[in-house]
Amino acid sequence: LNKLVVESNKKSKRIADLRFTAAEREHGDEQVHRDVLAGEEILEMLKERLHRMNSAVKDASNLGKFYNQIALTLVSNNPAHQRKYLDSLEQQIILSRQQKMDLLKTQEEINVTTENINKKERQKWRDIIKATEEKQAKIQGKLNRLRSKTGRKNTEMDEDEMDAALSI
Repeated sequence: LNKLVVESNKKSKRIADLRFTAAEREHGDEQVHRDVLAGEEILEMLKERLHRMNSAVKDASNLGKFYNQIALTLVSNNPAHQRKYLDSLEQQIILSRQQKMDLLKTQEEINVTTENINKKERQKWRDIIKATEEKQAKIQGKLNRLRSKTGRKNTEMDEDEMDAALSI
């Protein structure tokens, strides 16, 4: 009777350990899933930011063209009487060019950041997902072999059968 109690306790511990291992794996899978979702959100935010920067650069470029047209019109009409106005427009043109250069620089920084995230983070998440899928396939294979050996599907096994199957 003591041998049966010892064997029962041993197998109960083994089942508890297997359940704990399965729960740990599931927790790890959930963490990977949350991390992937967070990474995708970051990528979407960066795409939106890049889109806004492109729009701002386009607006600045158009503004510069408009200022150039104004300056040409004023110079061709009567430059002698409008010197202060022309000086003001030239300063605005210089400022708009500087703003355009700043926007282009910021756009380039965003492009580099986006490219780095695309290269590093996506590969990292692909590797994690691939490893998780391989573990899942391995466990599924063992489960299928175990079911085929026992000739049962979706039925409970006694502890000896479970121990024998897990040692395979």
